[in-house]
Amino acid sequence: MMRRRVCSWVCMTAAVCAAVWTNCCAAQPAATPPEDDPPLPKLGALTTPTTDELLRGKPTDWIVLLNQDVIFVEPVKPRPGTLEKLKAEHDQLLKVPTSQIPLEEKLEKLAALQRLQVTLLETKDDPEYVIETRFIGQILHFEDHVLKRGSLLLDKADLAPAYELLMFVDRRRRGWPGFDELYHRFLFLEADRLAKEAKFERALVTAETLYARVPDYADLSRLIGRIIDGQLAHCIAAEDFRQARHFLARLKRLIPDHTGVGKWSETLTARAREVVQQAEEAQRQKDFRRAALLVDQAAVIWPELPGLKESHRVHSDRFQIIRVGIVADRPRSGGYPFPTITSDRRRRLCALPLFEEDHVKDGVVRYRSRFIESWEPRNLGREIHFRMQTRRADWESRPVISSGQIVDAIAARLDETKPEFDSRWRRDVLSVAATSPWEWELSLSRIPLRIESRLRFDVPLTAEVLDWSGDMVPAAAQGPHQQRFCAISESETNATYRRSRTESAGSGGWHAAEVSERVYPSWDSLLQGLLRAEIDVIPVVEWKDLNALNADRRFLLLPYALPRTHLLQIHPQSVLAGNSSLRRAVLHALDRPRIFKTSVVQESVLQPERVSVDEASSKFGRLVTCPFPSTLLAYNAQLPQPDVDPLRAASLVATVQRQLGGKLPTLRLAVPGDPVSSRAIPEMITDWTRVGLSVEVIAADDQGPWDLAYRTVRLSEPTDDVWTLLNPDGQSAWSGLSIFPHWLRERLWELEQTVDWPTAQRLLQQLETEFLLEARWIPLWEVDEFLLVRRRITGLPLRPMHPYHDIERWTLQSWYSTDTP
Repeated sequence: MMRRRVCSWVCMTAAVCAAVWTNCCAAQPAATPPEDDPPLPKLGALTTPTTDELLRGKPTDWIVLLNQDVIFVEPVKPRPGTLEKLKAEHDQLLKVPTSQIPLEEKLEKLAALQRLQVTLLETKDDPEYVIETRFIGQILHFEDHVLKRGSLLLDKADLAPAYELLMFVDRRRRGWPGFDELYHRFLFLEADRLAKEAKFERALVTAETLYARVPDYADLSRLIGRIIDGQLAHCIAAEDFRQARHFLARLKRLIPDHTGVGKWSETLTARAREVVQQAEEAQRQKDFRRAALLVDQAAVIWPELPGLKESHRVHSDRFQIIRVGIVADRPRSGGYPFPTITSDRRRRLCALPLFEEDHVKDGVVRYRSRFIESWEPRNLGREIHFRMQTRRADWESRPVISSGQIVDAIAARLDETKPEFDSRWRRDVLSVAATSPWEWELSLSRIPLRIESRLRFDVPLTAEVLDWSGDMVPAAAQGPHQQRFCAISESETNATYRRSRTESAGSGGWHAAEVSERVYPSWDSLLQGLLRAEIDVIPVVEWKDLNALNADRRFLLLPYALPRTHLLQIHPQSVLAGNSSLRRAVLHALDRPRIFKTSVVQESVLQPERVSVDEASSKFGRLVTCPFPSTLLAYNAQLPQPDVDPLRAASLVATVQRQLGGKLPTLRLAVPGDPVSSRAIPEMITDWTRVGLSVEVIAADDQGPWDLAYRTVRLSEPTDDVWTLLNPDGQSAWSGLSIFPHWLRERLWELEQTVDWPTAQRLLQQLETEFLLEARWIPLWEVDEFLLVRRRITGLPLRPMHPYHDIERWTLQSWYSTDTP
């Protein structure tokens, strides 16, 4: 059994005491004791260790004897309340009858509970000692010293080191006596400091933390009121009323009967009432747009304003503003040669073609016209007689177009000196003539496959058109293609479009008068804006949030009638155009299944590096073999998907390198700036680099030529839209087809002369096969996109052709968010 030595303050050896004193209290003032018997330090002569000593030194407990001498030891056990716990255990053991425990064992345990085993610090002899508790006055634990130093720092408002000490104790021994009181004091002082520095939000968070722990802490209610006062004054000065309501709601949740609740509620109520009065005045002055904007602002300031619902209904119904949120979509490559998603969407909002896509039926796109009432084929279809609409509905914003203006627009497409010139029109049209202001005839050299698809152009707004219409807004005259809505302002962050013709009062009520597009930097910020009721429409929803948004009854998700296809288009003058091996290498190097699954639709897979073609299908999209939508009859569903074969691609690259004298060209890739392509392109470049291809993305300030272009298209008429894939400018000039072999040009000519759909379908699918085998275009995938609208909007088509399909007939019902921010 280990030897025990009972040591009191009178029998401590000089060597041990000297070692303890020298190593643990070097900083303590004391006289130099005799070497043979140095005295123990007195408690009154010692000071609390410094912050640095506590955080970086060895943890030390102080044993304070009855005569106030102090012995420095390693942390004792049990802790905290060492003496109290030993005494309580001793008293409990005294009550145990001897029938339950042998007397000798009981006496031995009682004796052990009256002694405290300690370990002296850095002594040369055996450091293990036992001290009888009857000689101990108190024990100052190491954690007590840390808290004492923290309290001293708080007295001096030195909060940063005090917090470090508090967290040190909390990590070392959570729940230590005295910690909570000191921590609460720190929280109060920290919140007060932040409030004085006008960092009100951080101050409120700190004060709320204290309130959750001690609701009745002294002066806490006053402090919270001061913080809220400062924050609300700042928010109102910045006209950030939504944030002001947020902080006021937090104060109301914390202290419902606080005087600030009533004061600031009255302030916001008065401000909202003043704005409503301004809206009423604007309404009397016939400034309906300003009235609608003001009443929306009042709803943001204080939605609880009495009578606001009725006022909001009157003003917002009279001038309806559709608020649209989009993600920034700017071309990353200078001189990007094709329309971006944003430019295409805005063109469809403003321009109104003679014939526009209406819906898809039986795998074919159906058309309608707002300008043409009827057309009658004559002379076996070689002549067509058109009759114009002579009047407009109240909700229509289009201009009035006479037959002469349409004839002039077609004549411009036949004139080689005009930018609208189209060689296909020149080849097919014999004559065009107006027979009356509302009738005109078109004579053709051959019967077209679908005359509607050839008349999808819009008639430019000229001075004659504006004069003929008479009621178009002045802003419509600023551009030739603003037949439906006209641009009022456009910037990188916002764009505003208004009806080209002001709507008159009709029996059907009012419709959308203005479209306001707000650009957000990312999808997450856009989604946040939707939930904050900043916007009502999202043209394209990210697939990762589709299920959650579909389950939210506040919103409606509408699938587009046609999917959007992603492909790589090859420039006809590029080195790729004349080298089939290099084109196939570009195609087979791409791991399309993996990129589509992980980067495009962002679905989780078990092994992302091993996604097969069969596994790549998603409920939101699929791999494709041609640029046409798979829902149309023109799509060749029998074509197999190209293999992902890096070894074959690398072999083809090596072959091309030998053919070109050992040096491969660097391919220049033109890319748009939409989020989906931005996620996919880095993965594609990695795949190309792996097989030895050098591909660089054209910089935003680079206007040089391109070899490949990443495109996203929604082609509705394959027999006509195929030309946009053969020539970079989309024109149907035969001179641009010289890169293709003779037999392929003949096939294209045969397709051009076809007058029946079955033959055209067969020829198109043959072309798809040849183009895929030779990699003359590189189809990637198609995705099903969804339009999101808040349920306050009515008059929407069930399957829109584009985001602003029938925008003139959309009706916005009065609504504003009453949720607590």
